[in-house]
Amino acid sequence: MNKKRFFKLIAALLCICLVASTAVAATAQTADEVVYNTVADENGCYTNCKGDCEHTPSIIIHGIGQADTYLADENGDPVYDDDGELITGWPLYIDVGYAVKELIVPVILTLLCQRDVGLMDKVKKVVPELFKWITYDENGDSIYNIQVQSFPYSVARCTQEEKNEIYSNIPLSSYAEQAGEDHLYYFAYNSFGNNIDICAELHEFIEQVKEETGHDKVNLIPISLGGTIMNGLLEYYPDTYKDLDRVVYVIPALNGTTLMGDLFKGTFNTDPEMLYEYMLPALTEDKLVGNLINIALRIIPTSVATELLNTVVESLVGDVLINCTTMWSLVPKEDFIECRDKWFNVLDDSQVKKEIELYYQAQCNSLANIQKLVDNGVEVFDIVCYSYPMYCIVPSWDQHNADGIINVESTGMGLDACLIGEQFPANYVQVNCDELGGSNCSDHSHNHISPDREVDASTCLLPDHTFFFYQQAHEGSGRN
Repeated sequence: MNKKRFFKLIAALLCICLVASTAVAATAQTADEVVYNTVADENGCYTNCKGDCEHTPSIIIHGIGQADTYLADENGDPVYDDDGELITGWPLYIDVGYAVKELIVPVILTLLCQRDVGLMDKVKKVVPELFKWITYDENGDSIYNIQVQSFPYSVARCTQEEKNEIYSNIPLSSYAEQAGEDHLYYFAYNSFGNNIDICAELHEFIEQVKEETGHDKVNLIPISLGGTIMNGLLEYYPDTYKDLDRVVYVIPALNGTTLMGDLFKGTFNTDPEMLYEYMLPALTEDKLVGNLINIALRIIPTSVATELLNTVVESLVGDVLINCTTMWSLVPKEDFIECRDKWFNVLDDSQVKKEIELYYQAQCNSLANIQKLVDNGVEVFDIVCYSYPMYCIVPSWDQHNADGIINVESTGMGLDACLIGEQFPANYVQVNCDELGGSNCSDHSHNHISPDREVDASTCLLPDHTFFFYQQAHEGSGRN
């Protein structure tokens, strides 16, 4: 989604959560003459090649919000509200009527009195209720029966509607035309889920794809949040190394994002410029509620607006996201200790606390595990976007080079870059590509400093296999 829509979501929900690409509709295109098997042979294989072709099957591991989830009843059927609307985990299902009923009186009193008149206490009650469908218990299990709209088969076996959804998220139809839709898979998971459980499901899915295609290896394409799933997979299932041919990371959150680190630390950018020039204008798209919120926040004192936003952040993290390990996986390792000290006292010795710490180790080992892939003959590539300002909802938004959502140190596998608009000095020499060849580069004659002199690609883990997009937003990368 674009920046305006991002701020609209943040402000309208009065909360903070990272948002992934909202796709533009696209139509799957496959060669008319290609006929795919819909029935497996005696070995469980669906492909015509039986594994004997040049194209290794590929599995997309999508980013945050690129798989829909819904509430299911005891029979697994979708649950609808009284108005016939599907109750979803993603897109976020918000009971607007409940929110208005609970908040309208304290909001009016706060506006009239120009001070908090019970509003903060109401917010602490309303936020957990509004976002209850994405909450987890202390064991890391979903409190509600939230199911993922999954694609447990190749794209070739998807309905046209399913294909349209997949290609609108990640437009790999040109790849499918060459390798075949029976060699393309979309691993759907709950973005607000359990990291360890998702990694286990992916591990099983890889085995399924190998069996269904007849190939002994697969390619993986982890995108954004998918990078955190990849971290866990390599850490928890080292036997996966032998199953991989290529891995193409696309703007991966390998070390989370400073956005989520700041939010878990409880810091939110309440600078008036952010409130009134970015967040509030995003609300005013000819919608009555947006206009009313805009007016209300401009009327109440800045101190009350600041307290309101901080209350929402504290409740969102402490009551909603505290047991969600996928959201914890987006906290950078540099911020983890501070966030742990802030929140672990409420987790006691719970299972989810152990799982959060387990992922932290995977995050710390991320680059070493990627190097193991290379050492085992796996080709690894990385796609990085840079020189696009971080969304200014947190105080550290201008302290990193970024793609709007993730800082380049995370997506770039340790990449060193100047702040946006700055340059390395004229006498700067690339770090890891000296006369001896350096440890990261295969040829010391390579120049890894970008033409704009913002990026020194020699500092990333794989300079020869990393591709950069200048001034491209995070959400644009998946659709480029």
